[in-house]
Amino acid sequence: MISVGGYYCSGRSNGHHLQGVAMVISNRLQSSVVEFTPVDECIMVMRLKLAFGFMSLIVVYAPTDVCKLDVKEMLHAKVASVLDRCPQRDICVVLGDFNVVSGCDRAGYEMSVGPHGSGADAGSKNRLLFRDFARSQKLRISGSWYQRPNPLRWMWYSDVGNAAKKIDHILVSTRWRILQNCRVYRSAVVPIINWLWLPSGSISKLPSGPMITLGCFPWTG
Repeated sequence: MISVGGYYCSGRSNGHHLQGVAMVISNRLQSSVVEFTPVDECIMVMRLKLAFGFMSLIVVYAPTDVCKLDVKEMLHAKVASVLDRCPQRDICVVLGDFNVVSGCDRAGYEMSVGPHGSGADAGSKNRLLFRDFARSQKLRISGSWYQRPNPLRWMWYSDVGNAAKKIDHILVSTRWRILQNCRVYRSAVVPIINWLWLPSGSISKLPSGPMITLGCFPWTG
């Protein structure tokens, strides 16, 4: 576990810096960090105190599509366990590299997958596992709810440049209605989600205010 300035990361328990997940918090939000919990090389948790309550961020780096299914199932089960331990009134956000597209077929997943999903729907147990996880945890796959040109959607490009996918995702609890935007900024190549930072009052009322911007990236150093 490392926490230096605005840089937080979680890696292997044996101290070998081979895999891990990380998050960078802006100086403006440093005072809002009330808890940081490294789980393992694939999961970390951060809790923020905001004007309208608390937000729990779960950062995830999922196995690739070629990895064995039981490994992926264990990862999703562990993330579900982490979510269950988050305070009930917290706004929960799960973000990171899930190594899977959302798909476009919304049948049975109308609350989780939006009208602008990406990728083919057939033949991937990994995709089904991801969608089932989002549905069971009542999470919305944010990027699938906003129509964007492809350069503002794709997060992964093949080495030879003949394939592109959106495999990094930000999942937000369907309980809350404060999602404003989700897009990729090409200069940073990270998915960005914008939240209204409410100065006071109920979060059901959405007054104008400064924005909280969240991004994520895997750490492999």
